[in-house]
Amino acid sequence: MPPDDTSGDRRVYWSLESHQIEETKLLVDGDEETTAGGSHTPALSYSLDGYAGEEHQLTLQANISVRLRKEVETCTAHNDEGDCTNWESSVSYPTENVTVTDSIEVTKYDLAVAGFIAEYPNGDLGLVVYKNQPWLGYQLPNGDVRGVWRFYSARDKDWDTLVYSSDDGQRTAHSPLHPLQVNAYPIETGPTPSPRQNVTILDVYGTSTSPPTLPSNVHLDVLTEPYTASYGIATRATADEQPETVRAWGLVRGVEAERPADEFARIQIYESNLTLEVVNQTEDTVTVRVILQNANTGAPINTNERDGYVVVNGQRLNTTGNGTVTTTIERPLGGVSARYEPGHWWLNPPGYTGDSDTVLLQGSVLQIVSTLFRIGVPVSLFLLAVFFVDRITGWRIWPPWRSL
Repeated sequence: MPPDDTSGDRRVYWSLESHQIEETKLLVDGDEETTAGGSHTPALSYSLDGYAGEEHQLTLQANISVRLRKEVETCTAHNDEGDCTNWESSVSYPTENVTVTDSIEVTKYDLAVAGFIAEYPNGDLGLVVYKNQPWLGYQLPNGDVRGVWRFYSARDKDWDTLVYSSDDGQRTAHSPLHPLQVNAYPIETGPTPSPRQNVTILDVYGTSTSPPTLPSNVHLDVLTEPYTASYGIATRATADEQPETVRAWGLVRGVEAERPADEFARIQIYESNLTLEVVNQTEDTVTVRVILQNANTGAPINTNERDGYVVVNGQRLNTTGNGTVTTTIERPLGGVSARYEPGHWWLNPPGYTGDSDTVLLQGSVLQIVSTLFRIGVPVSLFLLAVFFVDRITGWRIWPPWRSL
């Protein structure tokens, strides 16, 4: 308020009648979006046009009014000493209005998901989810998977104290409001499945990003090396039944993305059948043939034309068009093992599960043991039968060499 003027023949006295916030407005890119009444804590809803990731400007505008009482006293008569003997007063109520604004640049957040879905031969769910903006993770029938982001809340300590200014100077007071801001940061462990016995992360797709620097008074396990900010996560999960929808959680509170499972690209996953045969063997080498087929149809699996490979005793090989590969390796002790390592099912439709096989190699000692085993088993069974017959009938034919 203006200061009082109490000198002279014209005196002015000021007092405050009322003050209030008349109206608050929210403007999006300069256009009025929402209007609310007089409140220090208005709730203003809004929507953003355009595509996810576009920049927009939000402007808060508040119209504030004040009503003052102005009393003016004017001297209309004086005595001989010059003192005023008659005062006339008039009262008026001046008003003033002020509009205050504040703006912030924001990015539109509108989470959307897409990807691939499959059912493993044992009933497990295979799910690959890609998203368009940073996310928290997505839900699975018996668990969930979280991306690299976690959260902490912090406040600006400048809000702790309010400063009141007046003609008499300034005074401070503790603020009744302590606004909190939620911040996301990359966790050191990266994407995590939960629970681990139900959910397995198969692969993570993303871009290499430098880690942020947190305020000195925030103590968290922050990465120090570049990390992968995931835009896609592939998982395998146990499932009682296939889901009807896929739900992902956004970083912004309250934002979720749901999409029907039938809108995901469905990939068929088959069992594979790997058979290992010994073609030839010497004292130093052994030649084996690997036969890789679709376990359902018997169709050959050609790893030359898709991701994946066959491993024979540590040696990586590819099958040909007829699903076979023959190789000669140094003769190992015992046997030869082979396994099929299929590529990612969502990158190589149709997908396959892995399979393995092992063959034992026959050496001179093993051949003798095998011969003795083949002869000994039937002879032992015959003698055992004779023993039981002798005990039951009392023929006294046991042992067979009794009469010798």
